[in-house]
Amino acid sequence: MQSSRMRLAASRLENAPWPSPTTVAALSLLQQRPSDTALMARLACRDGAPEALEVFSAAQSQSERVFRAVRNSVHRDACLSWSLVESLNRLPWYNGLRAFMSLPEQPLSSPSVYSFYMLARNKVFVPADVSGELYDYYFHGLWRMLAVAKSESWHDLHDSVLAVVKLLRLHLETPECDLFVLYFATLLLGRIASLSSSIRALRHRVAGGHDPWVRTTAALALLHLGAAEVEELCAAMAGGGESCRAAVPALLKLAAARTNGGEASDYQMSFG
Repeated sequence: MQSSRMRLAASRLENAPWPSPTTVAALSLLQQRPSDTALMARLACRDGAPEALEVFSAAQSQSERVFRAVRNSVHRDACLSWSLVESLNRLPWYNGLRAFMSLPEQPLSSPSVYSFYMLARNKVFVPADVSGELYDYYFHGLWRMLAVAKSESWHDLHDSVLAVVKLLRLHLETPECDLFVLYFATLLLGRIASLSSSIRALRHRVAGGHDPWVRTTAALALLHLGAAEVEELCAAMAGGGESCRAAVPALLKLAAARTNGGEASDYQMSFG
């Protein structure tokens, strides 16, 4: 593992919300300066796998080899899937979310996958304790949106899908947006693939031909990721009709808040 990734991982582990014994064990493991190969070997060991997953999450690993190893591990072992869900709650990791979202099983039929989407529900739904008919509406909208994301067919969207898109936009309009929600939105609205591929897909959503809510939410995700300049995004929105133009103030406000804050997101820091 590169020194820059180790520093990022150490910082995230030391400052992790809701730290657990796994977090402490992961920090101790990181001090041994393990290689990615050594960490992947630990995934085959039930006792050592949770700490390895925690380190990968903290380090924001972009390795495709690591992604495949983690994906295979959570696919075959429901206990490890729970361990990764716990790590993602503390330490959101793009490829960790991608590991779950790229599995072929339907969420409702797979214990390994279902736990991840329950975490996503808790992060995305507003208010968090929503219930009754509105909960059911969002719940079914989330499953429909997952099918749309996998097919990348963003035309003639069901109203419940747009309701979930609006929830994502509500989160993304805030400078302190939860990284889990940012990565979840990036994978859903972009592409369930590598980050670079998903960013290209987000740019395609922004460019035109899609529902204004999809376009504006994709634009906010790109801005959070540092993958596009605010001037470029505002220009795209200005040419997209009244609904898209209405998003320009939110983009400008978010850009100003991030500039004044002076801090890059974990993923922007991990680009280096």
